[in-house]
Amino acid sequence: VYSIFICFDAPTKEEENSITYFNLTKDIKLGYNKYEEYDKVCIIVIYLGISNSNHELLRIIELLFTSELNANKILDSLHNEYGIKISKPFLQEVEEMCNLRERIEERGIRKGIEQGIKQGIEQGIVLQAYDSILNIMNSFNISFDQAVVALKLSDKMIEICRIKYECKNG
Repeated sequence: VYSIFICFDAPTKEEENSITYFNLTKDIKLGYNKYEEYDKVCIIVIYLGISNSNHELLRIIELLFTSELNANKILDSLHNEYGIKISKPFLQEVEEMCNLRERIEERGIRKGIEQGIKQGIEQGIVLQAYDSILNIMNSFNISFDQAVVALKLSDKMIEICRIKYECKNG
């Protein structure tokens, strides 16, 4: 069994553009000692880097998984730069992989937009609550604590507004 993990962001600068191989070995300390193959489970971790690699295999993986090129340009590059023959099944797999990459990217963009909208709404609500607190404080000449009681805000909203108030008013 081979498990291959392609990690687009290496955890450290030193691990960028590297391939790490892990495998199991049999180590009998006592008893039955017939040799069998125990190298059946292997894990390969490929760390891509920010900069392009000088290693041919890593460059091919970068081309397939991280490039902005469409399927036809990737196939041309694989054929022209690396001499890989492009069969119809291979063509279909590259096109499918490129479509998958685009779907993942689109999903990420959509998720980012949703998070941005949610954060914008939350910030707008906080600003509105904060402005209401200040207006009540000024209109009725009351303290921050009295104003938040009058507005019946949630504990979380009070905490956020209190931090903002204390930052601005020392």
